[in-house]
Amino acid sequence: MHRLPLAGALPAVALTLIVACEGDAPQAPRASASPVETDAGADVTLAPFNLKSKHAPAGALNSACGAAVYRKFDFWVGQWEIEDFAGGEPPVDGGDDIITSELGGCAVFEDYAGGGFVGRSMNTVDPLTGQWHQHWSDNTGLVLDLVGAPTATGMLLEGDRPAPGGTVHDRIEWTPLSSTEVRQLWQFSSNGGPVNVQFDGHYHKRASVVFDPEVPTTACQDAAFPAPRQFDFTLGQWKVDLSGPLAEDDQGANLRSTITTDLSGCLLGEAHRCQRL
Repeated sequence: MHRLPLAGALPAVALTLIVACEGDAPQAPRASASPVETDAGADVTLAPFNLKSKHAPAGALNSACGAAVYRKFDFWVGQWEIEDFAGGEPPVDGGDDIITSELGGCAVFEDYAGGGFVGRSMNTVDPLTGQWHQHWSDNTGLVLDLVGAPTATGMLLEGDRPAPGGTVHDRIEWTPLSSTEVRQLWQFSSNGGPVNVQFDGHYHKRASVVFDPEVPTTACQDAAFPAPRQFDFTLGQWKVDLSGPLAEDDQGANLRSTITTDLSGCLLGEAHRCQRL
């Protein structure tokens, strides 16, 4: 992904990772929470919807996400140096991207950095429809919510977002060129007008990459635009008291939630940890 100049209101994003104790079916129970001190030595498991531990061996997949539909974006997994050809030849430095398979193979996470700009995306598939969903946020306050599906040549995701004066349509296509090269082409149009190229990234796989440090921004800290801070009351470490099917389980559960801010305050991240009592 690449920096996109913005104008107008900049929203913050809450990225929530929903988890349950290992062995539980997917649930959305009501819950009340209170701040607690987290026991750093606790034997906890990050097990979203019956996934294995976050600390499972690399590459381990849970049977819940073992179907082929979950593997359609795995060609993007790796550590990458990027050349951006959006401006033609010669290309410019397009930053670095680390793409990982997470949550027992149920999601693909993106961690991008370039020239002080940083951003992240979470990519998941709905197994009932085969549609993939990407939620992107970065330290300029940009939010992308894209939907799409695999194509004969890779992956195509699209979405609309509000912008001053109308609506912007984003279309991003990923094409594996070889086992060590991927092209990401990001095109956009405003209010149905001409199509422009925002980013034409050629990804080159490396054994490892080193990120440029983030240059902090104030885009999501403007007191004149308080919306990005409206979810800050959830920040902290929490013990969650469950009701519903999870609470009725005879084995019981000890659920902890940690909510932190990131990307210069433009992202809220939540991680649940669950331990059988």
